[in-house]
Amino acid sequence: FVVAVSAALWALSNVVFVIAPLAARPIVALASYSIATILVIGFLKFCLSISTVKSGGWLERTYVTLGIVVATLSAVPGVILLGIVEETTIQTRPTMLVVYGAYVAIGIIAGVSSLVRTYYRSTKQEKQRIIVIMAGLAVGASVGLIGNLIMPMMGNYEFVQVGPLGVLIFVWSSYYAISRQRLFDIRRAAMRTAAYIVSMAMLAFIYSA
Repeated sequence: FVVAVSAALWALSNVVFVIAPLAARPIVALASYSIATILVIGFLKFCLSISTVKSGGWLERTYVTLGIVVATLSAVPGVILLGIVEETTIQTRPTMLVVYGAYVAIGIIAGVSSLVRTYYRSTKQEKQRIIVIMAGLAVGASVGLIGNLIMPMMGNYEFVQVGPLGVLIFVWSSYYAISRQRLFDIRRAAMRTAAYIVSMAMLAFIYSA
């Protein structure tokens, strides 16, 4: 859910950046950096949630904590974003952009390594689910990293609008694995959610009465 929502918001921020007035574009760009950080955190948590290999809990907590710091700092003017040079060209602080890119890369590498280790310890059906997810990840991460990280580091911002499409490919592949290949037990989760809603509704009705 976090991955899907943050991916949608990230895609929306890239569209708004192009059509927004010039004075508002720095704000949209700052929001885009921050949302992308949340997207990476959600991706890592998603990979760990389907992993059968135990990982260090303190490492996960440290990465999430650092992610909150990175998301906050990346939304502050002057930390990564220095300004808008032209209509769609962003001026950034190179050192901070490298640090930001390193954080994103670590999250993706950690998530992928978790999936790979799980693949070799899974059943045949579980392997098929992971293959679908990793196929979407390979395409999505390649498009997103090249268009929104590697090219901007080289001063080219012409392909930043393509990055969110790559993430949406990963979201679609994950949806397919969940809905068609039963990656998670959606029916039980839906039944529990419905039970909670009915319980809360009954409590509210009794209290009101």
